Amino acid sequence: MAYSSVPDIIIVQSHLPQDHPLAACNALKGNQATSHIPIILIPDHIPGREKAAFYPADAILAFSFTKKELMIAIQNVISLKIQLMQRYPIFYKSDNAFSREQAYLNQVIEQLPEK
Repeated sequence: MAYSSVPDIIIVQSHLPQDHPLAACNALKGNQATSHIPIILIPDHIPGREKAAFYPADAILAFSFTKKELMIAIQNVISLKIQLMQRYPIFYKSDNAFSREQAYLNQVIEQLPEK
């Protein structure tokens, strides 16, 4: 689906064997059409820090995440995308959809309970 529609963010929720989320992330990041898309990975089991460093996901959430944790992860990957766009000014406009989304997410996150 990511190859045909090229989304802004990809969330991979995996019930796959241990190495398959890594393979999915590698396939997405290794393809020129999808390599720029931020990936949030939600595996069944959180890998240790050493193993998580090898996942080419932009964020990894525990399966028991809260709404606030998900919104913060989305906000973080949007922030990284804005920073990347600013680095290459040909793609950046000060009033872009990502900036508006980030401002909206700030408001939503402030209103969410901790759990």
